Amino acid sequence: MRFYIIDDDYSIVNILTNLVEQDANDTVVGQSTVPEQALKDLVGLSVDIILIDLLMPVINGIELVHKIRQFHPHIKFIMISQVTDGDLREEAYLEGIEFFINKPLNIIEVQTIIKRVKHGIQMEAQLNTIQDILGTGPQQTQKNSKDYDTRERQERVHQLIAYLGLSSDMAVSDILTIYQIMQEQATGYWPEDLQSELNIDAHEKKIILQRVRRALKRGLENLASRYLNEIDNEISLSYGNVLYGYYNIHREIQYLEKNSDKGGGISMKKFFEGFYLLVNQKDTPFF
Repeated sequence: MRFYIIDDDYSIVNILTNLVEQDANDTVVGQSTVPEQALKDLVGLSVDIILIDLLMPVINGIELVHKIRQFHPHIKFIMISQVTDGDLREEAYLEGIEFFINKPLNIIEVQTIIKRVKHGIQMEAQLNTIQDILGTGPQQTQKNSKDYDTRERQERVHQLIAYLGLSSDMAVSDILTIYQIMQEQATGYWPEDLQSELNIDAHEKKIILQRVRRALKRGLENLASRYLNEIDNEISLSYGNVLYGYYNIHREIQYLEKNSDKGGGISMKKFFEGFYLLVNQKDTPFF
């Protein structure tokens, strides 16, 4: 992965550079202590992840993220800050950052968060690859059955996300990360200690779950709309039951038909446990 680091404290830049480049697959392609210089550098650089300070003179981190997104919309941002103000952090999340790293720096926290963001990028890349394969030709034969099972499971994950109409949603990487935690735990149950698993604080957990909840609500709306347009499509209703429950699908349909002033509800636990079930049961008929 290609990293760029922005912090007005050069000692922080140096520490982060050393931590990033401990992985031979990662390289810091640029660094700056001056936001204006970083903007100039980034115009001509290919970067996957930017580590960016929140409080900097002239242009703060949130403003800089906004400016960079104008020409690099797909870059992932990790924000560094000693600020604990909830409103300021929420503003940063709304601008599209992935995680916060707290100052003073904790090596384990830095490594864990970078690993999470890299994993999200890899999952998104797999989604794009699978979509290309499904759109252009048959899947290549796998040489190893274990690899095939992994590839098949990944394909089913992304098919289900696409079926819900969420492929381009900002919360896709969060959904993939939560599923990956469940897969690693191999229980199929909602990870109760999500805060610890993601190495985030309570406020950051709240922001991520709000983002996911909004995405799941859009998925419910899309499923209900699909059912209305394809009234004989039992798949929509069947998967809707597993992910949301018949009652909530029915309420959402009633809402779309303007027969109710309130749509269906969302249970994160039910959705992700249903999601895990649909993806991991090979005999589940897919789309």
